[in-house]
Amino acid sequence: MLREEGKSSDEELRKTKAKFLVELESSAFAAKSGDALVAQVITRAGRLSGSDAPSEASLFMEQAISGELELSKAKNLLISFSRLRKEKEQDIQRIVEDTEQNNESIENDYSNI
Repeated sequence: MLREEGKSSDEELRKTKAKFLVELESSAFAAKSGDALVAQVITRAGRLSGSDAPSEASLFMEQAISGELELSKAKNLLISFSRLRKEKEQDIQRIVEDTEQNNESIENDYSNI
C-alpha cells in the first residue's frame, strides 16, 4: 500500500509540473516583445509557485528585455530550460504544496486577460 501511495504522489507531481509548464509555455508563446516575455512568464511562474524568480535569472531577463537576446531565441531557451529536471525534488514538492494553497486565488485572477 505504501508503494502505491508513493507512486500516486509521483504521478500527481508529474501532472502538476506538466500543467505548470504548459501555462508557462503558453505565456512565452504569447509574448510579443522581450519585456513582455519576461513580465508574463515571471509573473505567471511567481503566481503558480508562490515565490520569486532566482537572482541567477537576471542576466537572461536583462538580455531578453534589451533585445540583446532575440525574442525567438529567448522563448526557445526559456521553454527548453524549463523542461530540465531539478536535482532537488523536495523543491518541486514544496512548489506543488504551495501551489495547491494558492490555486483558489489564481482561479479568480483575471489580470492576464
